[in-house]
Amino acid sequence: MLIERRVFLQLLTATPLAFCGCAGAIEYFPESEFEDSFSKSSFTHQLSLMKEPSLYHAQSIYAVRVTYFDGPVRNYLLRIEKSASGEITAVFKNFSFSSAELNPNPTSVISRTLTDEQFSRLLDEVRRQNFFALGPPNKFATSGGVYLTEVFDGKRYHLTDRTYTGDAAWQIARVAGEIAQVPDFQN
Repeated sequence: MLIERRVFLQLLTATPLAFCGCAGAIEYFPESEFEDSFSKSSFTHQLSLMKEPSLYHAQSIYAVRVTYFDGPVRNYLLRIEKSASGEITAVFKNFSFSSAELNPNPTSVISRTLTDEQFSRLLDEVRRQNFFALGPPNKFATSGGVYLTEVFDGKRYHLTDRTYTGDAAWQIARVAGEIAQVPDFQN
């Protein structure tokens, strides 16, 4: 069943609009990436609770983050970044819910250093899938949650969300999971 983004995002977080516009709030996304401010504020709220950095204003020279939101069921993310010093890191965080809100303390965190060869595989997949040409977030099915895939290539930032496996954004997530050795993104 397809539902409007607004209805599903209300299920993701109980207080997204309360967070939107807070003083000192991190700017995670440019306005041009979302069709409505509610979606932007909802995803901003979730990433803020996860204590994630903004990729839109990344200090790294390249970054990919895939975040899976499934309300009270399961929420996790994988962030892969290459710093200006050349260090390539992968960070996986798994989160639970408490009292209808994301618990800001991850249930697990895995951090790994990646090789240039592994990182090249990810870059090749981003290019092969023509990620920067994919459409913006829009409507999606409620089954299986929401995958928010973000890429910052040092100059451009883009994101898209999808809920089914096999599409271009999911293929990027799958490769990211393989090179970071995170099973959650490999299936």
